[in-house]
Amino acid sequence: MLLKYSKKDSRRWSEVITGDETWIYYYDIQSKQQSSKWIFEDEQPDTIPKQTRAVGKRTFAVFFSTRGIIEYVMLPEKHTVTATWYTENCLPQVFQAVERLRPKTGLRGMKFHHDNAPAHTARKTKDYIKQSGLELIDHPPYSPDLAPCDFWLYLL
Repeated sequence: MLLKYSKKDSRRWSEVITGDETWIYYYDIQSKQQSSKWIFEDEQPDTIPKQTRAVGKRTFAVFFSTRGIIEYVMLPEKHTVTATWYTENCLPQVFQAVERLRPKTGLRGMKFHHDNAPAHTARKTKDYIKQSGLELIDHPPYSPDLAPCDFWLYLL
C-alpha cells in the first residue's frame, strides 16, 4: 500500500476502504445512588460483591476510509465471522453505505482492503468483491502490524 500510494497525490487515499472485526465489551455498572439503601443505626450494611469487568461482548465489523467510519455491522450473538455472513450480510451493507456517501460515483474507483482472516481470503469473498467492481488490495501474509485498523481506528 505504501509503494502504491507513495506519490504526492494524497487524494487517492480517500479511495481506500478498509475494515476489520473487533470485540466490543459492554458493562452494566450500578451507580452509588442505585446501590445505596437506608439502614438503621444498629444494622450492618449489606456487602456488595464486586462486579465483573464486562457483562458481555459483541463482535462488530467496522469499515472506514480517510473520511471516517463508513459503516459498522454487528455480528449476531454467538456467531462467528464466516465467508457466508461476510458476503451476504456484512459487505452488502458496507457497499450500500458507500453508494449513499458517493451518490454520483458509488463504488467506481474504490479499492478495498482487509486482513488475511479466513473469511476474508475465502474464494466466495474474493469473487463477491470482484463482482462488485472493487479492486482488492492485498494484505501481506503474517503482517498483523500493518493493518490500518490497528493504527487509525482502534488505537490500542
